[in-house]
Amino acid sequence: VLGSLWDVPLAEYDVAYAFLSPEPMRRLWLKVKREMRPGAWFISNSFRVPDVEATAEIDVDDARKTRLYYYRL
Repeated sequence: VLGSLWDVPLAEYDVAYAFLSPEPMRRLWLKVKREMRPGAWFISNSFRVPDVEATAEIDVDDARKTRLYYYRL
């Protein structure tokens, strides 16, 4: 599927995963909170949502030393 993530409705998903840059994270978080149902998960690869405490953080054993940030709605 080719398109803009801003046009994709998130309500039907239990998990949303993003690997973006730090700049859109606040805006994406607002979309996630507005559209996803309670109990859903938002996972961000490498970049935190500003001013929001992650539910969990997991280090991935890879060459990039990736960290995943899990947010439970």
